[in-house]
Formats: sequence, structure tokens, C-alpha cells
Amino acid sequence: MKNAFIKLWNFHGFIGKILTFVCLTLILGGLIGLITGVTKCSSTDEVVATNYFLNEDVPLHGENYTVTVIKCWSSETIETIGKDLKTNNLSGNFINVELSINQCENSSLKPHILDSDDFKLKSHTGVYIPLNDILGAVGWDGIDVHVDTKDGGHVMSSANFSTRNSVMDYDYVGKEISTFNPIDATLHFEMNELFKVEEELMVLECDFYYSNFGFRKGSDIILLPRPNSL
Repeated sequence: MKNAFIKLWNFHGFIGKILTFVCLTLILGGLIGLITGVTKCSSTDEVVATNYFLNEDVPLHGENYTVTVIKCWSSETIETIGKDLKTNNLSGNFINVELSINQCENSSLKPHILDSDDFKLKSHTGVYIPLNDILGAVGWDGIDVHVDTKDGGHVMSSANFSTRNSVMDYDYVGKEISTFNPIDATLHFEMNELFKVEEELMVLECDFYYSNFGFRKGSDIILLPRPNSL
């Protein structure tokens, strides 16, 4: 019996040493990450490089796709295509975004089939816009925005809504984007209240892969014309 207790005690001691080693390794890895910029906490500055706006050709997932938002508007009715290919007329509060998507000729990715979760409407940018540029931005005088200094200075709208996917619309859902098949689509986002997209800063996030591996990063597009000072 004594030998059994001794073996059990030695086993617990062995497990304790392993857990201590794992904890020390994680702490050391975290410190190295903070120093080298590998960790998420230190990667804040990595997303501040570029801002994209209305009517600009936006590179998506590296140089594999180009997305251009042509126009956006608010409405209280929309027309969509159901899975049965019948037309549905819906009433409510909607933000509508017309865009074109093109897969570049030299793309190394296989054709992508569009779905409603490829696009999200957000009330903030995932990229940083310098405060001085916003304060002096010509063309945004009537736009109600504030700067979230707590979160690295990201520009946010006063429009208070949660991030949402586009309405399921088989006018574009299920269509394949390939190097020889560009897509023109109108996205619809249902809101709890009627927001005027021309008077609030809103952001379209385009992401076909939802990962952070190199060329597979998505893009944010601000649904306003580029201010003259930016």
C-alpha cells in the first residue's frame, strides 16, 4: 500500500512538472509574440494601412478578386429571388448595395460560389482613419461619425446596429465567380429601423474565406465617397 501511495505521489509530481512547462512555454510565446508583432494584440497596427471607399476598385483576398461598390441606398421595399426562383416582394427597412465582383485572370484560387454570409454590413471600419483626416474631411460635413479611441482610433458610425449578413437572395446566392464570369449583384440588408446610408457611416465587409492566412484576408469598404482630404 505504501508503495502505491509513493507511485501516485510521484505521478502527480510528474504531471505538475509537465503543466508548469506548458504554462511557461505559453507565457514565453506570448512575450515573443508581443515583441515581434505575431500576436493578435500587437497586430492592431497591421490593419491600418488602407481604406477603401465607394466607386473604388478594391482588391479582395490579395490580388485574386476585385470588388467595386457602385452605389448604395435605403429603401422600405425590396425584390428578391427565392430558392424556388420565384420573385418575393418584401417590406421593412433595408440598406441596398450594388456591386460588381471579378476574379482576376492570374488568380490561383478555384471558382467561388457566393452565399449571403460572404457580405456583412457593419457600423464601423476595421481599419484606422487618422483623426486629423476625419476632422478636415471635405464631403463628410453632414456625416455623423465618432472615433473610438479606446479601440485604436477606428472610425465608427452613430448608427447603432449589430453586424448582419445580407438577405438570402438567389439572384446572386449560388452563382459562381470565376476568371471568365464576373458577377453584378445587389445586396440587401434588413435593419430594425430606417437608416439613411448617405448620412451614416456604414461599412461593407467582403470575405469569402473568413481566415487570416495571407491572401485570404477580407476587405472593408466604406459606403461613402472618399473625402478630399484622404
